[in-house]
Amino acid sequence: MSAATAHPEAGFSLLELLVVLALMALAVGIAVPMLRASTGPQNVRLLTARLASDLQVSRANAILLRRVVTFVIDPDRHTYALDGISAPVNLPPQVRVTLVAARQSRHQKSPFRIEFYPDGSSTGGQLTVADSQQSRTLAVAWLTGAVTLQGRRP
Repeated sequence: MSAATAHPEAGFSLLELLVVLALMALAVGIAVPMLRASTGPQNVRLLTARLASDLQVSRANAILLRRVVTFVIDPDRHTYALDGISAPVNLPPQVRVTLVAARQSRHQKSPFRIEFYPDGSSTGGQLTVADSQQSRTLAVAWLTGAVTLQGRRP
């Protein structure tokens, strides 16, 4: 009796190994480009959601503390913070953040500021988060201080 007939499941044939390696190479070849493509938009999406949340926290703090709370974004330093309330948060280096102020109807110089008042109102504006692949805009209403993402609630 030969070794192949004595124990048929004793090992893999060369053909089986080549098929498995080809399938693994195909899976990796498909997965890697998909992971690279999703990294940028995911960063923009997550950062926009976090900024929207922190803007809402700024408004809530202004109402709760009964004082003006300033949300400051410094694109030169790649940071943002609730002035006097939180430590600066670092922004990803590949992401750009710009602000167009509603009340002043002009592009503000760095650092950008949105002030929230004790009655819930704000200076307002549009905050755009972008990288090389995607862009998302948050709007802050000056009358109500509400934060919306491209026409819907974040």
